[in-house]
Amino acid sequence: MATLYGKHPNIIYEIYNEPIKSSWNDTIKPYAEKVITEIRKIDPDNLIIVGSSTWSQDVDIVSKNPITMSKNIAYTLHFYASSHKSELRKKAQVALDNGIALMVTEWGTISATGDGKVDYQSTNEWMKFLSENKISHLNWSVNDKNEGASIIKPGKSEKGNWSESDLTESGKFVKKIIQNWQK
Repeated sequence: MATLYGKHPNIIYEIYNEPIKSSWNDTIKPYAEKVITEIRKIDPDNLIIVGSSTWSQDVDIVSKNPITMSKNIAYTLHFYASSHKSELRKKAQVALDNGIALMVTEWGTISATGDGKVDYQSTNEWMKFLSENKISHLNWSVNDKNEGASIIKPGKSEKGNWSESDLTESGKFVKKIIQNWQK
């Protein structure tokens, strides 16, 4: 990827998506440092995002032993509003307080199963936290799969130009969040 795209100034590498039962110190960090070394040989500048254990939720642990061998590193945080509440925001706050950069590269308005009803209250609490801490985020998912996480209804084009009636309940809510995002 670095060979193909590293010359562009707007590339973001996410090198380890959702490590599950892996140790930060013994497995994830050493692996990430090896991959980062190879990326930096080709692309010295673009942002590299690194995951943490427990589906990229243990950012508090990462913040106690961050990667220091390269610049422009951030750590991903994943959440699903119906499943992950204040406990995960507390972990994120520890990481921020310890000085590491976070980016939410996956979040949903529903449960971690990818399905269920939109949790408006928890999603709003998460959006407030992200806004207050100036954390960039990406919603999951631009998909027409018949599940709560999809923002478009089954059978609708994934290429855009959607009408309001093409959007799911989650899609309508995410659209509203994007339109009203505080800069």
